[in-house]
Amino acid sequence: MRHLNRITREPINQTARSRSGNIEATSDELVAGKAAVDGTLTEASAAEQASAGLDRLTQAEFDRFHALNAAYRDKFGFPFIICVRLTDKAGILAAMERRLANDRDAEIANALDEIGEIVRLRLEGTP
Repeated sequence: MRHLNRITREPINQTARSRSGNIEATSDELVAGKAAVDGTLTEASAAEQASAGLDRLTQAEFDRFHALNAAYRDKFGFPFIICVRLTDKAGILAAMERRLANDRDAEIANALDEIGEIVRLRLEGTP
């Protein structure tokens, strides 16, 4: 399984780097994103976000996620990506706030690491 995870990460990393770091289409946005609001999240993403409590936000939490998602996308040019199965909504909010202080190169690396974790857990079938 480790070998399979490694060979799936490399093409993702190469693709993102070859597009000048644009990882736009690699992940669904978090709950405050358009796909979550209009119901077009993938089934896997919807289940993962629900496991972190993102389907049960107060209006204030929803507004905070929306503001942070917008600030993140404006700064970096791609959606905030995190493996939600490894955290909860408080951890996600803290990560969003912390990662907004990073530069673009650091965030590309973070996003690719998070995508790798998402892929690994999905390949392992981890709930």
